[in-house]
Amino acid sequence: MVDGSSHPDEYLRVIVESCLTMPGYVEIGWCVFLFSYALTLLPFFRTIHHYGKLQNGPSSIWHVVPNALGWASMYFCGIVVTTTAALLSSWMSLPSSTTPTFTLSVLFSLHCSRRLLECAFVHNFSPRPMALVNWIAGIGFYVLTSVTVVMSDTIHCSGPDESVVKLTLCGIAFGFSSMLQHLSHKTLAHLREGLHEKVYRVPQEGLFHLVSTPHYLAEIMLYSTLVVICPHAKSLWFTYVFVVWNLTRNSLETHKWYQTKFPRTQLPKYALVPYLL
Repeated sequence: MVDGSSHPDEYLRVIVESCLTMPGYVEIGWCVFLFSYALTLLPFFRTIHHYGKLQNGPSSIWHVVPNALGWASMYFCGIVVTTTAALLSSWMSLPSSTTPTFTLSVLFSLHCSRRLLECAFVHNFSPRPMALVNWIAGIGFYVLTSVTVVMSDTIHCSGPDESVVKLTLCGIAFGFSSMLQHLSHKTLAHLREGLHEKVYRVPQEGLFHLVSTPHYLAEIMLYSTLVVICPHAKSLWFTYVFVVWNLTRNSLETHKWYQTKFPRTQLPKYALVPYLL
């Protein structure tokens, strides 16, 4: 509550704080996002949301976003929104300055920063553009996730402050998952060096001899550590459910695509999780 003599900054502070701490607003945002993304399962959207080697046929009028720019802009949004939300939270002295949420914010920012650098220096993107619906979904995901990790204590993360040992172990697991994903991305990028976009080879290095998509497995592991850090943040589970759902679906479709293009003797038996899936 502010009176008429209050400084304009106080009005801004009250408005922003009211928005950021509104009960259930992040959960509502995630429900809308997940419902919208579920529409891509409909036959019409399934013909346009695939990208890369899973894209069937030539690009349509929906494929308008350059691949490299599309992915880089998603990660850039993650960095900017996370930083902005963290600064606003600090300015208003909201509970998101606690150790678990600070750790979440730092780890997620590091993840987005690494992925942005990989876009610039590692990936060999296909010249075929990304579908507009994929780009919008990606921006929406990183904006929602950024707000979720920064505000996780404000929104239902009411458990006790986590121990240093637990946070350290989660940080190590996060680093291992990030390294696994980075090495997998380097392996995939090397497959395309000097080759035409329609020429593919089966990756064999690292975990690729066990599963078709170890980079997806690494990302699921990475987000699992975030949930373990702050399991009481209900909104963070929306992020995790989407990541598992989306990457599992993409992994199974990628594994099926490999099976239609290459002899099974050249392929790993599993799509995502060794000896399970």
